[in-house]
Amino acid sequence: MSIEPGAIALKGRSRYYAAEARRVQNLADRGPGEGHDRFLEVAREYRSLAAWYDDGDSRADEPAALKLQPRAA
Repeated sequence: MSIEPGAIALKGRSRYYAAEARRVQNLADRGPGEGHDRFLEVAREYRSLAAWYDDGDSRADEPAALKLQPRAA
């Protein structure tokens, strides 16, 4: 089994985004209030990124989270 260049970095990113998804989901789970929907959206985006970085065999399509534009203030 060979290790592809960057594979370890991708696994690190996968773990990072998975941990961030859990952290943000915990904030959302505290109950409704200001920013609740945004917390849920960010947690979904982080889970999407974690899955994308974890799946080294199918990188043809970028996850939607990578294509998001900054929100207007």
